[in-house]
Amino acid sequence: MAYPDLYNNEHIVLEAQTVKVKSVSFTVVLTNRRLILIDSKRKAIPPQEILLATLKNVDLGENAIRDPTITLSIITT
Repeated sequence: MAYPDLYNNEHIVLEAQTVKVKSVSFTVVLTNRRLILIDSKRKAIPPQEILLATLKNVDLGENAIRDPTITLSIITT
């Protein structure tokens, strides 16, 4: 997987592979400034970025078959 371009003073904190969003598998890269979702399998979806400054709330849970879930609430303008 090619890493995304990083801004000045930005560094990778964590990488997670096979994270599913609506049944599509992504590699997720967490930096100190943003969350980047990369479609590493089919490459059909361009990389998506979520700035950490726009996160309003993060909720952890699990689905019906006890897989871990995360729900992000994002501030929009």
